[in-house]
Amino acid sequence: MINTDSVESLSNSLPSGSHDVERALMLKMRLSDAISPATASLAQRGYLGCLPFAHDERDEIVLRLLPERDLDDSPVAIAWWSVTEGMTIAPDLSRFVAGRLAQTDMADPDRKISDSTRARLIKFAAEFGDKSSTESLLDSVDEVRSIKDSSVRAGKLWEVACPDDPLCKALAGAWTHRRKEVGDWLKQAMREISDVEIVLRLYVTYHVIYQTGTDVTEEAWKLVAADDVFDPTYTGASYGPTKGAWLSEALTYAIRWLQEQKRLDPQRTQSELWKAAQAYEDSENYDGSEHLAAARKLATENPALAYTHAANAAAFYARETEKTPIEAIIFAHELALANDWKNLSTVLEWTRAEIGI
Repeated sequence: MINTDSVESLSNSLPSGSHDVERALMLKMRLSDAISPATASLAQRGYLGCLPFAHDERDEIVLRLLPERDLDDSPVAIAWWSVTEGMTIAPDLSRFVAGRLAQTDMADPDRKISDSTRARLIKFAAEFGDKSSTESLLDSVDEVRSIKDSSVRAGKLWEVACPDDPLCKALAGAWTHRRKEVGDWLKQAMREISDVEIVLRLYVTYHVIYQTGTDVTEEAWKLVAADDVFDPTYTGASYGPTKGAWLSEALTYAIRWLQEQKRLDPQRTQSELWKAAQAYEDSENYDGSEHLAAARKLATENPALAYTHAANAAAFYARETEKTPIEAIIFAHELALANDWKNLSTVLEWTRAEIGI
C-alpha cells in the first residue's frame, strides 16, 4: 500500500506493476531513484510541482502537487512530451488505475483483457487505496465497447469509474458532448460541479462561440485567475481537449469576452493578472514574464494564487523559448518554503538540485 505521508514516503512505497499490468495500463512505473531526475526534467519543460511516478515512453504520468492540498487529495495527470500542456485523468492516486484505463480507452474493440490480467489490475489498484473504481470500469467494458467513437467510450468509462466525483463527472461530460450538445449538459453541470475548471472552460467557450446572450463575465474572470497548464484546451469544439490549440483555448475566449465588455470592475482591470492575461492574448510569442510579475505581487496577499501564476509563467516561458524557466522555478521554491508547503518545497528542491540552480 502506498504511503502518502510525504513525497519521500510515496516515492519509496510505489508498487511495481507486473508486465501484463503495465501493458494493460500502457505505462512503465518509475523506480524511486528515477523520480527526482524526472521531476527536474519536467520543470525544465515548464511543468512545475509534478511528481512523475510512471511514464509512457516520453509522456509522464504525474501527481500534481498543489498548495494546501494533501498528497492523497492531489490529481493525477498526463504531462505531454510534445507540448507543454497536461491533461488530468483522475481526481487522486486512489483512482489512478481506473483513470488511466479510461484515458487509454480500455473498451477499444481491439483491446482484450484476460481474467488473470483483470485480477492483477484490481490488485494493483488496491495498492493505491481503491479497487472499486477499477472493478466498476472493467465490469462496464463489454457494454461500452459497442460505442463507435473512442472519445465517447473514454467518457463513459470515466462515468462508471467514479460517478459521484466532480472531476470524473466533468471528464465524462467533456468527452461525450461537443458543439451545441454541450449546452444541454452544461445546464446541469453548472448547478452541480461549476467549480471544476474543465466545466468553466466549456461554459465560457460555449456561450461565446454560439453567442447565446448569456453573461459569462464572472466565469471569464475565474479563468483569467486559473491554472492554464493542465486542461486548457477544453472548448467543446471536439470531444475532450484539443492538445496544443492555445490560440483557440478557453482562456483566449475569456479574455476576448472581457475586452468587449463596456463596464468592468476597475479594480480587476487594473490588476496585474489582467495585465498578464492581455499580454498573453496579444502576442503569439509571449514568454510568461507578465505572469511571473503578477505572481511576485500576489505572493504576500494570496500565495496560492501566486504559485498558480508562477506555474503558468514557467509553462509559457518554456513553450516560447524552449529554455529552462529558472526564475519561475526559484520563485516557486521560495514561495513554497515561505508558506510551509512541504511536499511542493521538497519537489522544487529536488528540481533545483538536479538542475544546479
